Amino acid sequence: MVRKEIPRDEWREFLQAFGARHRGWLTSVEQGRVRISDRPLAGVELRLAGGEIEAILLRFGNGMGAIQVNAPRAVRVEKTLRGEETGLDLEAADGLTRLSFRTTA
Repeated sequence: MVRKEIPRDEWREFLQAFGARHRGWLTSVEQGRVRISDRPLAGVELRLAGGEIEAILLRFGNGMGAIQVNAPRAVRVEKTLRGEETGLDLEAADGLTRLSFRTTA
């Protein structure tokens, strides 16, 4: 696996496209002590406050809620050596949130 850091000025476009590419895929998310699995990804979006990035929101389908990553510092996409996206790392002041797919298409 290879992790590629996404430049901050590309976050909005990258996260919107990532969410659209993987909409409906079953995901697992680890955020500190919270671990969830088998939730269909509905989207990934930025929350802004005063023009600054306040948070990244991972939304899940079928009324399964969302996970918010406050004060994000880094966004990294995880890929196979063949270039297939297998997950997303969101680094914040209070720790790492890792999204991974149960299967890749």
